[in-house]
Amino acid sequence: MLGDEKTSITCKFTKQKKEFFKNGVIYDKLSDHIGSIPVVMVAPDDIAIINDGSEERRRFLDAAIAQVNNIYLQRLITYNKILIQRNSLLKNLGNTGYPDETLLHVLSEQLAEHGDFIFEERKKYLVTFLPVFAELYSLITEGKEEGKIEYVSNLSLEVHIQLLKESLRDDIYAQRTTTGIHKDDIRFLINENMLRDIGSQGQIKSFLIALKLCQFKMMYLLTGKKAILLLDDVFEKLDKRRLEVVFKILSTEEFIQIFITDADEHRSFEFCQEHLNVFDHFHVDNNLIE
Repeated sequence: MLGDEKTSITCKFTKQKKEFFKNGVIYDKLSDHIGSIPVVMVAPDDIAIINDGSEERRRFLDAAIAQVNNIYLQRLITYNKILIQRNSLLKNLGNTGYPDETLLHVLSEQLAEHGDFIFEERKKYLVTFLPVFAELYSLITEGKEEGKIEYVSNLSLEVHIQLLKESLRDDIYAQRTTTGIHKDDIRFLINENMLRDIGSQGQIKSFLIALKLCQFKMMYLLTGKKAILLLDDVFEKLDKRRLEVVFKILSTEEFIQIFITDADEHRSFEFCQEHLNVFDHFHVDNNLIE
């Protein structure tokens, strides 16, 4: 249900591809579906956002914005297509030594246009995101720790097209585009220290949960939609006190549909019954939900 509207989403698997349907009508582009039924998921694999490279952090930020801003999603898709074309041209240039300067200029102009838009939208989103996140992290840690996020981009210092011009020699040598919004990063800090360097398992888990709950709240703030929240193995690596605070947040009226998985059936059943107002219990056996 989306408000008062009943919606059916179907995925059909064939040997060649997957097809997605909304109310029986196939999507022309899967990107048209993104954001129509907003979902936020907290899973063990999220630790890659902290520990892995900047690509994982950009993916988190881009996915969060894309669910509330379809124009952003389309511009990001276009940017990545142009980036592939420009990188291909640079690679061919490295092989032949003869640049197609006209085509390179056109691709650089297009890349800069979309890159500037994406950069500004990321900044705008984070202006609202950062104080909401800081409040959530403070709640989870009971005010004992300060969580901060910093957006790092070369575009903070110089306009995109100028960066591309200045880095052209490096781009030709590397045979790829070495500067732009596809190189942006996000720094995660606890008490002014890098989370990746000093964070315990509990701190990292708390930070990730605060990130995802903030993403959930941003959807509601920007679209008025209450997302579906999926919590996979949320009971691991958080002590009971922090879990109680998280579930106190989840018991507010913003969170109307939550799915929680746990390997310990007894633990999750008792904890959710104690801390959530409404709780339905499902048992999974051999991949079948009862």
